[in-house]
Amino acid sequence: MLAPQLLGGTFGWSVTLIALLAAASVAAGSIAALRRRASPRASALVWLSLIAVAWTGLQAIPLPESLVAAWHPDVVGAARAMAELRGAEPPAWLPLSYSPHGTRAEVVKGLAVACTLIAAWLAVAGGRRKQVIAAVAASVATMGVVALGHLVFDADRVFGLYAPVELVTPLLAPVMNQNHLGGFLAIGPPLFVGFALATDDRGRRAALVVGAVLVGATSLLAVSRGAFVSLVLGLAVFALL
Repeated sequence: MLAPQLLGGTFGWSVTLIALLAAASVAAGSIAALRRRASPRASALVWLSLIAVAWTGLQAIPLPESLVAAWHPDVVGAARAMAELRGAEPPAWLPLSYSPHGTRAEVVKGLAVACTLIAAWLAVAGGRRKQVIAAVAASVATMGVVALGHLVFDADRVFGLYAPVELVTPLLAPVMNQNHLGGFLAIGPPLFVGFALATDDRGRRAALVVGAVLVGATSLLAVSRGAFVSLVLGLAVFALL
């Protein structure tokens, strides 16, 4: 719930904090699994996330120039041109990435995503599926409240700290890409409706339906076609299931 509020990983400190929170979640889930003496079987999504991180990390590992030339000749050409400008010898070893520092940062982000997925998987394996879904719904609701709060107060900086470089809609939130923000909020309405149908408390049901409407409307304020399609399809699939 906290990670999406940390300015979308815009700053190095926020990426580091998100990664540490995700790693701590995995540690807590692992300790709980050990106490239950459980050995849950890893899902395909867990392995897929780890493979994606490993593939990204491969781009930042220095490799022999001949191997890189066969795989990604443009990188070799750029490295040779840069060496010529500096009057230095062309590097014998170089990474596949044009920006190794940026790639290493993406590895940290990928590990944070993988750790979040693993923590959720451990919790579900421990019989806490409903709590995981509720945490996702709460995270979406928090983002919606924060986005609407920025809109109501006509804020031009996220939490008064960061002014987005490009903003095509008035909806300002810690997730600053409007497609990502709209898609994130579109996760909420099916979850809220599901919890509303699962409760017999009329007051709670009414509050959850209102929450679904508000979060869905906030998603539309992001003016993202992808978010709109996600919202409609999410509700349609939920209705079918």
